[in-house]
Amino acid sequence: MATYVQTNQPITLTNANYVVSVVDTGKIFLLIDITGDRTITLPAPVAGLHYIFINLALAAVHNWTVECGAGTVNGVLVRVGVAVATAVAVGGHINFIGGTSIVGDCVEVYCNGLTWSVRAISGAGAGLTAT
Repeated sequence: MATYVQTNQPITLTNANYVVSVVDTGKIFLLIDITGDRTITLPAPVAGLHYIFINLALAAVHNWTVECGAGTVNGVLVRVGVAVATAVAVGGHINFIGGTSIVGDCVEVYCNGLTWSVRAISGAGAGLTAT
């Protein structure tokens, strides 16, 4: 069991890359319009970590990337208009695609101590990708 207190405190990210801390566990990250592609880097895997990322960008043309670093990512991307949910089993990037991802698209990540599990939902067929 993790020793971190989950607060569900929302954090509006600025127009810059962001390195997530283990003390951020349970927080909701609000993604805004940016002037260039930005990366959100998760910490090394620790059991119990949990983060939520929500697109609030109305006119985004650049990408937000959630980078899982040392951990691998497993889970599902569900996208409107895509007949089958996409299984994610890649080395570690979930991308909000600028110009396609819409307000409300959401990525949740959970850690078991070794890998990151993801549950991602997009209202656009190509709004989220895994690389």
